[in-house]
Amino acid sequence: MVKEYIEEQKQKIERNIEEKQEELKKAQETEKIICGKLDKIRESDLDFEIFSPRIGEISLREKIKLLEEELKKTVTERMVLEESISELEKEKKNFEEMLKELEKLIRNQRFKR
Repeated sequence: MVKEYIEEQKQKIERNIEEKQEELKKAQETEKIICGKLDKIRESDLDFEIFSPRIGEISLREKIKLLEEELKKTVTERMVLEESISELEKEKKNFEEMLKELEKLIRNQRFKR
């Protein structure tokens, strides 16, 4: 009964870790895409922006600012996810240790009989 509970908790943590790792992978991919866009814009000549009468078109400098803000959010998200995964790994390790201790106790109980 206790063993099943510990195993269930460990499995929940493992599923949670997998979900967080997927989110982390997406955040890392997003970060790469944003960095690529920033590099592409920075490679262009920012001082040679042609005036466009189209309403709603933003300048390259504004695009860079927006992308940098988005990058900052993505990096923060990535860092939070990495910390969360680290904490979940610690929890998982604790449950694994509990399982080992429980199995040891069960073995010792069998030998005493």
